[in-house]
Amino acid sequence: MTGFIHYPNTRLRLALAGLLLAASIEVFATEVNEIGRMDLEQLMSVELETVTASKYSQKLSETASSVTVIGKDQIQQFGYRTLSDVLRTVPGFFITNNRAYDNAGVRGFDQSADYNGRMLVMIDGIRMNEAIYDSGFTDNALPIDIDLIERVEVLRGPGSSLYGNNAFFAVINVITKQGKDYRGGELAGAWGSFDTYKGRASYGRKLDNGLDFMASATGFNSEGPSLRMPEAATPDNPFGESSGANNEHDKQFFAKANWGDFSFEGGYGRRFKGIPGGIFGVDFGTPASSLQDSEAFVNLQYQKALSPKLDFTARAFYGDFDFKGQYRYGGLLIGNFTHAWWSGLEMRLLSSHFDGHKLLAGVEVQENWQLQQYADIGPPTSVAQDDSSDTHRIGIFLQDDMDLTERLKLSLGARFDDTSLSSQGMFSPRVGLVYQMLTDTVFKLQYGKAFRSPTIAQQFYTVYGMPSQIANNGLQPEQIDTVSLAWEQAFAGDWHFTATGYYLKQNKRLGMVEEAPSIQHTVNLGKELGYGAEFELQRRWDNGALLRSGYSMMFVDDLDRGMHGHMLDNVPRHLYQLNFMTPLFSPKWRGGFDMQVLASRTSLQSKTPGYTRVGLNLLYQPVTNLDLSAGVYDLLDDNRLEPGGVFGIPQEGRTFRLKFACRF
Repeated sequence: MTGFIHYPNTRLRLALAGLLLAASIEVFATEVNEIGRMDLEQLMSVELETVTASKYSQKLSETASSVTVIGKDQIQQFGYRTLSDVLRTVPGFFITNNRAYDNAGVRGFDQSADYNGRMLVMIDGIRMNEAIYDSGFTDNALPIDIDLIERVEVLRGPGSSLYGNNAFFAVINVITKQGKDYRGGELAGAWGSFDTYKGRASYGRKLDNGLDFMASATGFNSEGPSLRMPEAATPDNPFGESSGANNEHDKQFFAKANWGDFSFEGGYGRRFKGIPGGIFGVDFGTPASSLQDSEAFVNLQYQKALSPKLDFTARAFYGDFDFKGQYRYGGLLIGNFTHAWWSGLEMRLLSSHFDGHKLLAGVEVQENWQLQQYADIGPPTSVAQDDSSDTHRIGIFLQDDMDLTERLKLSLGARFDDTSLSSQGMFSPRVGLVYQMLTDTVFKLQYGKAFRSPTIAQQFYTVYGMPSQIANNGLQPEQIDTVSLAWEQAFAGDWHFTATGYYLKQNKRLGMVEEAPSIQHTVNLGKELGYGAEFELQRRWDNGALLRSGYSMMFVDDLDRGMHGHMLDNVPRHLYQLNFMTPLFSPKWRGGFDMQVLASRTSLQSKTPGYTRVGLNLLYQPVTNLDLSAGVYDLLDDNRLEPGGVFGIPQEGRTFRLKFACRF
């Protein structure tokens, strides 16, 4: 990796984005499909549905929540490699990589220090946030191969009225494919920059007796790039260049089956990641620090229509999480080992007995049987922490979606949660209004309250070294109130436009503070205010072409820093996204173009430049059962630095990938 290049200014980026958008619109200005001719009222009968907003299938136009759905066609044609790549294209989202994990920023709030704990990540409605740090993985640590995804539903805003803890800024639900989508076997492989290899074998079918099943295994290996970090420069290494310390090795297994009213789903993922330096203040160079994490889950579900107007769902689930970190500080080696396993049960009823009402009621119980934390420091080795505990959480929720008139819909929901990690129960209400003023105009108003409980790691983790962390078992849950107003407009018979404004107020934020030099612990801080707007423009043509464009303005004030607040670190005030996929020379060729423009951000060290990140992917299908693709990521080589460390954390820059998938 060479030194950092000059960053084009923001005006140049926005001009480039505008030209590309105008060109893409002009190319397809003469094409119109039947769906494009429909007004919004007609579109309601054919539009996409969401199961995340209400825990049952519901048309997007009928929910007051802001939901973005990314389908498998987009995942394939844009060449997405992880869930992080998908989230980069969602309004209000930006991704920060600290060379260990991908962390998602949502509506201006960065989560780099919180392991994505302020959003809930699910696979087919199954909670994936583990029970030690509340991590919601979006990179290869998520135990699912992206090729197995049918669609991703992203709900922006509070979701605690249905999901409880962690549904703070957003809920991400990964919906997986079924056996009938394969009708046999599939082999896939990829090769990319930095000696990166990936292989996958999948098999799925639906039998005549109704049994639908699939199973898949994935392996991933990457040597990773050499990175330059100025703070690590020495006379022997004047450029501060790492080598062989950024490698990654992953394994993933997934299986699911359903037959009649019963379904099964399970997965396992294990990841090893070398840490080249710059994160947590660890040493630079060899021997390198490293981490290894694994997560397993099993879900058994029974779903039955007890009557034409009453559905019953019950599911039992199991989860397991392991983490092993080896961090080097000078002559010291600090080991951090955690293990958790949990199980639980959820039951819910969905009733439509009353005209104009959809009533949902349920209860969810999770018992964390073992939450083990161990840390040692050496040489000589001495135990810094060794404790194990168990916790539980119980949630009861109720929601009523009602039709007040033909054009006005009201949604009322609430959930009460009790957790042994907090002395107070949490009440999370939600109110939503959907008003179809005209056939092609809809307004949506929503208020919701959400919470995030302190984790077992924040309350009880203790380690002495450089730096040191001390426990604080008096923490309270952080809370957020969010109000949003959206306007959806169909126009010109072909386009769909959405404008969303939001205001949020966060209280008792959980954050790390320094008590003394190199001694930190987590405390409840004060208030933060966030406000902004998100604009989306979308059109899909009948030949499969798709245009999605989004622009977000984000402002976050930390009221702890004065009466008038202070802008939080790592907040890009402006964010622009453009996604365009289209057939090319013939039906066998398809292309995908995606772009994210991120404004500059302030950080603890200095101002981090903004960047324009462009991706190109070419898909070729010479025969029905063979897919070949070539992708380039960060084409402009502009995403070279993220906030963190002393001078910032260097990124991979421009990379490429070649991929094949064959079915038999």
